[in-house]
Amino acid sequence: MAENGFEILKGNVVVADGLSILGPINPRVNIPLGGKRARADGPDETTISLGDRLAAVACNHNESVDIFVANEPLAAASTHKSGCAKLVVSAVRGNHQIDTENPLVMLASSSGADVGEISLGPPYAAGERTLIEVNSNTGQPVSYQFVRVGPDGSVKISTPGYFATG
Repeated sequence: MAENGFEILKGNVVVADGLSILGPINPRVNIPLGGKRARADGPDETTISLGDRLAAVACNHNESVDIFVANEPLAAASTHKSGCAKLVVSAVRGNHQIDTENPLVMLASSSGADVGEISLGPPYAAGERTLIEVNSNTGQPVSYQFVRVGPDGSVKISTPGYFATG
C-alpha cells in the first residue's frame, strides 16, 4: 500500500489533511486456518502493552491526537480511557458499537466474516463499512453512517448518527 501513496500507521503520529492520526502495526496476524499469531516482523509485546504504550504517545502529542485507530479493541482501550484522542476507532466481533459521548467507534466486519466462522470463501454475514465525518478544523468527530452489504448483495444505508462533540 505504501507504494501506492498510502501512509502506513506504525505507532507514530501522522498528520494528514491537518488531522493527527495514530495507530499501531497490529502485533498479531491471522493465519488462514491457523488462528492469530504474533507478527514475525513486529514488536514483541502484548496487545494490552501495545495499547498502554500508544496511549502515552497519544497523550504526549499536543495534549491529544485527533484520531486513534487500532484493529484490536484491547489496543484501543487505554487510549480511549485516557481521553487523549478525540476519536477512537477499533474493530469488534459481531455488531458495531458506538459511544457518542466519549467518541468511540467499534467497527463490525467489513469482509462478511462472522463470529465462529472461517473467513475464507463466500461471506457468511453482512460486510459493513462505516463513514465517519470529522471536522478538519477542530479534529472533532461530527457524524457517522453505516453501509451494510449482505451476503445476497443487498445494500442498506443507515440514517446518520451524530457525536455529542460535533
